[in-house]
Amino acid sequence: MTPPLDPFDLDLEKITLIEASAGTGKTYTITTLVARLIAQGLAVESILVVTFTEAAAAELKLRIRQRLVQCLALDWSQEKDHVVSDELVLFFSGQPDADLIRKRLAHAVTCFDQACIMTIHSFCFQTLKENAFESGSYFDMELLTDSSLFFNQVCMDFFMTRINDLPPLLLKFLAQKGVTPEAFKSGFRQVVARPGMEILPKQANFLDVSCAYEAVTQKIHELLKTQTREIIGLIKDHKGIDKRSYTQKNLPNWLAISLEQLESQGRDALFDMTEKGDPLYKFTRTRLAEKTKEGEPPAHELFDLCEELWELSRVMETNLVSLKLEFFTYYRRQLAQTKQVQGACFFDDLINDLAAALDGDPSEPLRLAVTQKYRACLIDEFQDTDPAQYRIFSKLFSRSAMDHEQIPFFMIGDPKQAIYAFRGGDIFAYLSACEQSDQKFTLEKNYRSSPLMVEGVNDLFCLDETPFLYEQIEFTRVSTPPTAVNRLVENGSPLPPLQFSFVERTEFSLDRQGYIKKEEGLKLIPRLLAEDVLAVLNSERRLAEGSGETVRPINPSDMAVLVRTNSQAEAVRSALAELKIPSYLSKTGSVFDSREAIELYDILAAVYEPDHKGLLKAALCSCVFGFSGQMLADLEQDEKQLWKRQDQFRGFKDTWEQRGFVSMIMGLFHSDDAVLRPFSMTMASSLSERGLTNFYHLMELISQAAQEHHLSMFYLLKWYREQLFVSTRNQGADELRLESDKKAVAIITIHKSKGLEYPIVFVPYL
Repeated sequence: MTPPLDPFDLDLEKITLIEASAGTGKTYTITTLVARLIAQGLAVESILVVTFTEAAAAELKLRIRQRLVQCLALDWSQEKDHVVSDELVLFFSGQPDADLIRKRLAHAVTCFDQACIMTIHSFCFQTLKENAFESGSYFDMELLTDSSLFFNQVCMDFFMTRINDLPPLLLKFLAQKGVTPEAFKSGFRQVVARPGMEILPKQANFLDVSCAYEAVTQKIHELLKTQTREIIGLIKDHKGIDKRSYTQKNLPNWLAISLEQLESQGRDALFDMTEKGDPLYKFTRTRLAEKTKEGEPPAHELFDLCEELWELSRVMETNLVSLKLEFFTYYRRQLAQTKQVQGACFFDDLINDLAAALDGDPSEPLRLAVTQKYRACLIDEFQDTDPAQYRIFSKLFSRSAMDHEQIPFFMIGDPKQAIYAFRGGDIFAYLSACEQSDQKFTLEKNYRSSPLMVEGVNDLFCLDETPFLYEQIEFTRVSTPPTAVNRLVENGSPLPPLQFSFVERTEFSLDRQGYIKKEEGLKLIPRLLAEDVLAVLNSERRLAEGSGETVRPINPSDMAVLVRTNSQAEAVRSALAELKIPSYLSKTGSVFDSREAIELYDILAAVYEPDHKGLLKAALCSCVFGFSGQMLADLEQDEKQLWKRQDQFRGFKDTWEQRGFVSMIMGLFHSDDAVLRPFSMTMASSLSERGLTNFYHLMELISQAAQEHHLSMFYLLKWYREQLFVSTRNQGADELRLESDKKAVAIITIHKSKGLEYPIVFVPYL
């Protein structure tokens, strides 16, 4: 069992691993350790504190300074008599050099703007730039935060220079395999960001077999035109072949399909030579041998040619692997060239460059320069450390890197979260840190959750001796402080907060194993969730506040629903809306990717060309006007109504030309004309609050672009069309804004929920 941590009885001169589950006072522990290091005489600028986001770094900087200021604000002489309760002051005031400690803390507060509390990327950039000689970096290195444009350009260049001139047959094969610049962009973005990742196979030779492939297919074509009956009879009359695989019905069908493919595709005929692919595979010698129970398999020139075609297909598969390996080499060459020519470093490469510098020869000058500047290191959220990041800190601050004294080195994190690869964590990097640590502790008290919730989680994860598969990752039971309160109560009594909902299977069609089918379950979950939320809101359950003496009703804003995907979020939102429960989607992304962005473009296009009936109908189908299919059909039959609609849009165009975009769009959306439905905050039947938020955000962005660039109607519409595509979009203030979250249930993805707290949480898709 890992012993609990006492931050005041801890040897600071060792490599220390501190396991901190959620809510167990990790930040409080970090502030305590920093204060102790300052009290020992370390300058505040010599203590390196590393975390993984800018927001976390800013919060840590604030919390550490607040802790020092609060410590100095207390009367230490009273603390000796326990008049004021502060563990840190009590510890310092009991030291023989208490006055000197107080002076050191005061000096640290005075110099706190020099404190080195930063992200891992900031640390790497600063280290490379300050130690250009030792690391082999540029003195005036420029940091480019976004490498996506460069990566996209490399993908396009690779296709232009290496792939586009390949033989047509191979291009057809690559297209069949989904090999496109977009596929490379999405598939290899994370791979190129981690050059240390092992890629298998390491080598694959490229061999152009297009001519040989075409020659074989032409021979097969001739045989199928002239010898189909002979081939069918040969297999049909063979006593040893499995007739269930080669039935009298399938044989002619397979050959007919193959002949049709050859005749329709000509010299570019391409076959999927796999068991579940094209029928021609079933006539290879290999497949016929597998299906022959007795004796030798039937022999024919077609079978030999099909075997050869299968082997050529495997060569083409190898060619695909070869091209992918070539891409990685090409990318690394282009990256090195760009860095050399521009003297730039991409945000993603900072860690790789520093790790490579420390792996190089000689690396000792760089290591000495860093350890002379930083006399202590604390890594927050250590579970998110990947192998390259851990290698950096291990080479700088581990015992093997020290000449004589061990620099205080603390790694603070939750091992249970090291399994989350989507955040960059690596379970094996964490296990390596465990092995290299001199001492290991755990934070045993949860200050965030209610006692019954903590007890329920403890019981759940203790059902298995190794709940996280690896013996090195223990689940340590945590407790709660005496002041903790069970906040979910009913009629004055606390309720178990960790609850599971079970669904009876009797009303559903089941699969072969007796379970509810996945499709039905996915349709069922949102409705059941909404009913549960409504039941809680209408129940006698209450939330205790403060010390638990007062209670209040549960509101929708007290609840959050965690989902995995945006489609699940939409399903939950719809189910809640059906029961009149307010909710909002808490998600990031571009407002130009929203449905409202497309509909607004349709509206603006119709205003620009009001005589174009297709554009007009698209605009009328938007949620702003809410036309149904029947209404459009009626409009097509009623020319007067159609002309009236076109006249309205001509009026909007006149307003746009004479008074500007804002006047036009506000007049369109807020028109009180009986023909148009009023677009106002009270109109909730056809447009949600999310939709309203998106529309007003889009209007603001379009208006801003029109004013800044003095765009005419044509060029403003062209600009807006470009924003609808990621590849041509200008990066700006287009991140989705949150609609009002007052008295509404929050719907949020699990990936985004880290660090957020809600009184009541539903997790329906586990």
